[in-house]
Amino acid sequence: MEELRIPKRQLEIETVNVDGVRRQVIVYLSEFLEHRAGGERVSDLLNSDEDFFPVVDKETNATLFLAREGLMFARVRTQEELTPVEQTNPLTEHCVDISLSDGAMIKGVLAYLRQPERARVVDVLNEPGRFLPVRTGDFTLLINKRHIVFIGVQQ
Repeated sequence: MEELRIPKRQLEIETVNVDGVRRQVIVYLSEFLEHRAGGERVSDLLNSDEDFFPVVDKETNATLFLAREGLMFARVRTQEELTPVEQTNPLTEHCVDISLSDGAMIKGVLAYLRQPERARVVDVLNEPGRFLPVRTGDFTLLINKRHIVFIGVQQ
């Protein structure tokens, strides 16, 4: 039966819930995807249609099922989020200030690769998907769009 298992890789990330609880957790990501080169990213996992996803809490070793809507954001190393195409092409970057529903402010960089006709910031913000990737240093915050109050773009 081992040959029927889907290969997965483990990745440690930090999650922050809407109630402010932070957790170091392990997620399990597919090694291969049908629709894109490279393996599954945390953003792929978070932007899927299901309401819950499994993680292992690093502190307690308990399996938890996190509600996507209950996440404020997840924090992952940026290198883990880049697709092969993004690793080899220059990205459009905008410095942003993001106000969250809990009153927190996040400063970061919105970085993306798009066709020129869909490369405005508003186009990126209105794309399908629940989570918006914003870089902060060596990490990317995958911010739940439902908890964003506003985004300011620095000129």
